[in-house]
Amino acid sequence: MRWRRSRKIFQSVLALVLSLLAFSTAAAQVTNPSFESGNLTGWTIRGDAAVQTSTLGVNPADGTSVAFMATLTDGFVNPAVPVGKGATAALVESALKITPGTLLGAGNGTPILCSSISQDITLQAGQLLTVKWSLLTNQTYDNGTSSSRAPDLQNNDFAFATLVDPAHATHFTKLGDMTYGYHAAPNTPAGFTTAFGITPATCPFMAATQYHTFKFSAPTTGTYTLGFGIVHASKATQDNGVNSALVVDDIQINTDLSKVLALPAAVVGGQNSTGAVVLTTPVPGASPISVALSTDLPVATVPATLSMQTSDGLSKQFPINTIPVDTALTVTITAKLGSTTKTTTLMVNPPTMDDFHLSPTTIVGAPGHISNGVIHLSGPAGPSGLQVFLTSDSAAATVPASVTIPAGVQGKSFQINTAKVNSNTVAHIKATLASQILSAALTITP
Repeated sequence: MRWRRSRKIFQSVLALVLSLLAFSTAAAQVTNPSFESGNLTGWTIRGDAAVQTSTLGVNPADGTSVAFMATLTDGFVNPAVPVGKGATAALVESALKITPGTLLGAGNGTPILCSSISQDITLQAGQLLTVKWSLLTNQTYDNGTSSSRAPDLQNNDFAFATLVDPAHATHFTKLGDMTYGYHAAPNTPAGFTTAFGITPATCPFMAATQYHTFKFSAPTTGTYTLGFGIVHASKATQDNGVNSALVVDDIQINTDLSKVLALPAAVVGGQNSTGAVVLTTPVPGASPISVALSTDLPVATVPATLSMQTSDGLSKQFPINTIPVDTALTVTITAKLGSTTKTTTLMVNPPTMDDFHLSPTTIVGAPGHISNGVIHLSGPAGPSGLQVFLTSDSAAATVPASVTIPAGVQGKSFQINTAKVNSNTVAHIKATLASQILSAALTITP
C-alpha cells in the first residue's frame, strides 16, 4: 500500500513535469514539398527551374516528381527560359533573402549563371527540416578507372541550400561542388569514389551524386525563407560553358527528441516505473512517428517502439517493467528517433523491509503459547532469496536465528515461543536485513 501511494505521487509528479513542457503549436507545412503537383506551385523561381520526372534519367526520392534547377547554358529544364539567360547572383540572393555576396563568398569563383527556388515556411524551435538532394554535372565524371576526368577548379559549379531565420540571419550550406568526393592521392587512381557516378544514357548530364540528406534544426520559432540553388561559378577569364544541375525532393519537417524520462528514477525490482518521451515539437502532419526504445540490462524492459502522433502533444508515457534483483543495478534507458538518441537511467534496487509486526502483541507466557512475527518487504525477493536475522532480548521470548524469504516472495512469518513469567515482561524482537533493523515489542503476561 505504501508503494502504491508513492507510485501515485510519482505519477502526479510526472504529469506535472510533462504539463510544464507542453504547449500548443501549429504544425509547420511546406507547400508542394515533393513537387507532386507537377509544377513549382508555392515556390518562387529564379533562372532555369522546373519540375521533372524520371524520364529525365533521375529517379525521384519520393513520388514521381522532383524540382530541377540548372545553370542555364542550354535552357533545357524550362524551355521558356532563353538559352544562356540565367539569373544573376544578385537576383537569386534577393529572392532567397540572403545576405548579398553570399554566393561569391562560397569561394568557388564569380557566380555567372544561377537558378533557385524558394518559399517562406513556419518552423517551431527544435523542428528538423530534411531534404533529399542530388548534384548533376557535365563538368566531370567517374567511369571507375584512372581515366576519370578531374574537376575543373577554374569553373567549379556548386549547389547550395539556404535558410533565413526570423532574425534575418542567413544560414548557408554548400551542398556540393565539382570536387565532391574526388581524390587524387599519390599511387592511387584518381576518381570520385564517394560522390559522382556515371548517369544512365537517358540523362542529359554526364555524372550525378546519389541522393543525400540536408538537415536543418530550427533554433527559434518563426517564419524562415527556405531556398535551394545551383551556380555556375568561374575563376577563369573564359567560361567553359558546362552545365550542372541540382535535384531537390522529399522535403519534410519533423520533430526531434528532447529527452526521455523515468519517474520514479529508482524502484524496487519487480515493481514498475513510468517512462516518457518528450519531443521538441508536436508531430507534424497526419502520419505518426515511431520512437525506438531499449534498455541495456534485462532487469528492466520497455516497449520496442512508441508510436506518437500530433494529438500526443510534446510527450507520451510508456511502461518500464522490472524484475526482482539481488543487488542494486543502474539501467540505461535509450530512446532513438532518426539520428537523435537520448538516454536516462533507472536504479533497480533489492527490496528492504517496509513492515515488521507481531500478532498478537500481548500474550500469556507459557510453553505452546506463540506469537507470530511477520516481515513484509518493499518488493519481491531477488533470485537468491533474502535472509533476515532475528534476535530477542528476553529469555521469555525465543525466535529462530534467521528466516529466509524465497525468491519472488514479498513476505514471511515466523513463530515466537514464550515461557512462563512471574510479572509482565516486554521482549524486544529485532529483524535485521543488511544494515536495516526493525524492532517490535511483545508483552508477556503471567
